[in-house]
Amino acid sequence: MTSLSLTSGELYEIINLLCDKGESAESNEDLLLANYYCKIAEQFATICEKMSELPGEERVANLVLTMN
Repeated sequence: MTSLSLTSGELYEIINLLCDKGESAESNEDLLLANYYCKIAEQFATICEKMSELPGEERVANLVLTMN
């Protein structure tokens, strides 16, 4: 099992970078790639929304990769 801990600030930075990549792809008229980056950014935004429900000191997302 592998885990990754991310603060809300780190998640927002990831979202911003993904949005920038999406905008760049869109300006290059690569709409499939732009959509790909947008969907990933939306997934991280969902995590941020869930984190906002927690008290400030507990706003850390622990992402875990498990394999069968």
